[in-house]
Amino acid sequence: MENGGTMSDQVNFVYDIDDDPPEETKHWLFLESVRLKEEKQELEALQRNLEKEKKEFEAVRKEQLSIIASKEERLERKKTEFNNKWSLLERETKRLADDQKKLQNDKEFFESQKRNFRKLLNSRPQENVYTNTESLEDNGMTVVSSFFAGCSGLSSLKRRYKDLMKIFHPDNMNGDQDVLLQITKEYEKLRRRYTQE
Repeated sequence: MENGGTMSDQVNFVYDIDDDPPEETKHWLFLESVRLKEEKQELEALQRNLEKEKKEFEAVRKEQLSIIASKEERLERKKTEFNNKWSLLERETKRLADDQKKLQNDKEFFESQKRNFRKLLNSRPQENVYTNTESLEDNGMTVVSSFFAGCSGLSSLKRRYKDLMKIFHPDNMNGDQDVLLQITKEYEKLRRRYTQE
């Protein structure tokens, strides 16, 4: 044997093979070969089980990775959708603020026109205000017609009239019957003029 060892040194128990008859040695070798064969079969079965478990683990791992990828993709879509909605919300908020500012400016303008018209009503006889709009313009007081300043056609005239009705209608907080009557008269006059053109 190599390294000066004997067979008895190579096995895991002490067995003096030199003292045994050849039949016992054969029998022992047979039993040892059976034991080794059984151990080999057990190791092969264990290896097969490990391979099976490895395949099952790989299948579960692949499935989990697929689920994670799907969730990440869904999350990315939701993130994009959220960003789009946020951008839309920011744009609409800005537009709303701009509209509110424009409405406030329009309200201040109409309030100014209302005050001017009231001054005009108090300073002139009642019949002149309603029957002679031209004379107001001749005196440089374009208070009534300035309600429709900037209207270049029938459609813009109608839009302005609707806006004025919303503001000065008597049912509203800022409503004024006298101003509304004068606006209606001026509207009818301009409407006839645009219709004839």
